[in-house]
Amino acid sequence: MSDAPAQATSATTTDAQKWAMELAASDQFLEPFHDKGTKVVAAFVDDRAKDEGAAEFRASRLNLFHANIVTLLALMYEKLPKVEADRRFCDPNDDPARVAGEMVTRILANDMNQSDSDLRTVLKQALWDRLVPGLGLARVRYCFEEDKQAKPVATLEGEAEPLYPKADEWCEEVYVHWRDVRWSPARTYQELRWVAFRSYMNREQATKRFGEEKAKSLSFTSKGPEKLLDGVSQASSETQIERQAEVWEIWDKDTRNVHWWAKGCQDLLDTKADPLKLDEFFPSAEPMAANLTTSKFLPKADFTIAQDIYHKIDELETRLSYLIDACKAVGVYAGDSDAVKNMLQQGIENQLIPVDNWAMYLERGGIKGAIEWFPIQAVAEVIQLLTIQQQAWIQKLYQVTGMSDILRGQATAQGATATEQKIKAQFGSVRISALQNEFAAFAQDLLNKKVQIIRNFYDPARIVELSNIQNTPDAQHIDAAIALIKDPEAFDIRVAVRSDSMAAVDMDALKAERAEFLQAVSQFVGQATQVATTMPEVVPFLMQLMKFGLAGYKGASEMEGVVDQAIAKLEQQLAAKASQPPQPSPEEKKLQMEGQLKQQEFGLKAQDMQQSASLEAQKQQFTLQIEREKFELEKQKMQMELMFKQRELELKMQEGQQKLAMQQAQNAQQMQHDETMAEIDHERAVNDGLRDMDSFFAEQDRAQEGFENDQARADKAAEAEAKRRPEPKT
Repeated sequence: MSDAPAQATSATTTDAQKWAMELAASDQFLEPFHDKGTKVVAAFVDDRAKDEGAAEFRASRLNLFHANIVTLLALMYEKLPKVEADRRFCDPNDDPARVAGEMVTRILANDMNQSDSDLRTVLKQALWDRLVPGLGLARVRYCFEEDKQAKPVATLEGEAEPLYPKADEWCEEVYVHWRDVRWSPARTYQELRWVAFRSYMNREQATKRFGEEKAKSLSFTSKGPEKLLDGVSQASSETQIERQAEVWEIWDKDTRNVHWWAKGCQDLLDTKADPLKLDEFFPSAEPMAANLTTSKFLPKADFTIAQDIYHKIDELETRLSYLIDACKAVGVYAGDSDAVKNMLQQGIENQLIPVDNWAMYLERGGIKGAIEWFPIQAVAEVIQLLTIQQQAWIQKLYQVTGMSDILRGQATAQGATATEQKIKAQFGSVRISALQNEFAAFAQDLLNKKVQIIRNFYDPARIVELSNIQNTPDAQHIDAAIALIKDPEAFDIRVAVRSDSMAAVDMDALKAERAEFLQAVSQFVGQATQVATTMPEVVPFLMQLMKFGLAGYKGASEMEGVVDQAIAKLEQQLAAKASQPPQPSPEEKKLQMEGQLKQQEFGLKAQDMQQSASLEAQKQQFTLQIEREKFELEKQKMQMELMFKQRELELKMQEGQQKLAMQQAQNAQQMQHDETMAEIDHERAVNDGLRDMDSFFAEQDRAQEGFENDQARADKAAEAEAKRRPEPKT
């Protein structure tokens, strides 16, 4: 296996020093992100030794961060993306571009479905890095195997070994760890001057890649990525663990050169000029970076946005844990009351415990006087308050992170309607949709770079073999499609990855989409069949129209080839019919013989037709006159009926007024009757509002009269009392 063929250039000591300073500046620039990312990863796996935020809350922890990330991973990435490589413009007659897009789609789908494909793992790991530390990254790498048995085809300038024909070639997707990448300090991704990737090589790998002389200058002291062997004893690591060298692969966009550099080396290990010839030079897709600003291209993990809330929830969880442990049946008792102690330690069901000196025991208040329980009720009330506070903080967390209850599968409030839940799900998934679109754009960018490598390096025969396009109806367009793919100027095929193709499948939406497509096609076919029955010559036009409609649907490029073949056959059939000379039919001969007789009969029929037309006109005029008279009669009849109805309406109105007057009179009598009966029975007045009012006034009158009587009696009593009193002496 070898890297892409490229011409080597010279490297100087000045270049090595330059990149040493560049990488040192990048380390300083990325240090805050690396430190915080390590702590966020520790928080995810609950490694409290590295998570400083949880250092003082070691007793108990509610790791909602882990739960949220697992939910997002399951929601956003369920399966490999559905790739559709298509031309930019869906022109129905652009068969070479359509077939080229179909070939690229088949190659990508074939690579993804291979058992040794790493794309599923690469995308999952990159998505995890985006959600946890805040930076997800992957790159492409072109590889091939040479056929050493064949004759060399060329010898590259500066290379000692000749170049043999390729026995096999492939493009692989490679996951890049978030700590194994460096870039030039910049404000945005577009301003990056260079990007570097770290790899670990043992002595054998370094010698094979850079030669024995340069391999000797490397320092094989690394224990591997992330210091994974820090916990291994020194003796074991020295004798059993193979040491590695850290090598940086630096992609310089300014010069479009790739350099290999290692710390401690006086010279660059290697330099190649634009090995992959990609449009945007960098071999990696634009990274999925969290919480970027336009001031500094430095990711910041989503966890840091809500870390105070996470720590507050852990603090409340710790307090609840301590208080729950304190909720137990404990207390104190009098030291001389062994019976109380035996009752709790030895007592079982239906057993009595003997008590010495029963009289004294009763004088002291029995059990209540001998024992004092811990006030567990007060602790339970505190637990309840802390639980309410913790739930409030959890709701704040979901507001900040966007993890609504409908997305987490949690039941909504009781009584919520289906429409309310649907609206809540739509608005709750807005933030998730943004993440899904970012993930889809990342996968799309990565696959587009793979398509560019196919364009730049794959042999035409290899492209045809991998796409298996020769066994389809579009085999006739293979040469034109290959020419289009291999032409960098004319190549305009872009890979499209929809976010919903990787997320959890909504089967109802998928069925609805396909049903809509089939309904549109069946409706067009039904209408086109009716037109083709009467006008067979327009069938090719209808087929072209159907092809135009299919071009707008995703995944319909294969059917376009079948439609092209059907159109070609119809055109051949119509052309064959048009080339044949017309043959006279027996009907035409018979018409020629009977022509004279028909001409003679034509004059007679013309006269009959004129007379018939005159009689028909008179008949129509008479009929029209009769219809007019009928209309006048109907009009008079309708007027008379209208007068009768008006008179009837007036009578009904008079009758209604009379009934209303009688009803009013009856109501007046009833009101008088009700007023009389109100004095006898007060409860009957409740059934009628008017009588209730009369009763109320009657009660007021009686109350006033009683008051006056009471006042009169009081006055008489006062006079009588005054008379009985002796007059004061003067």
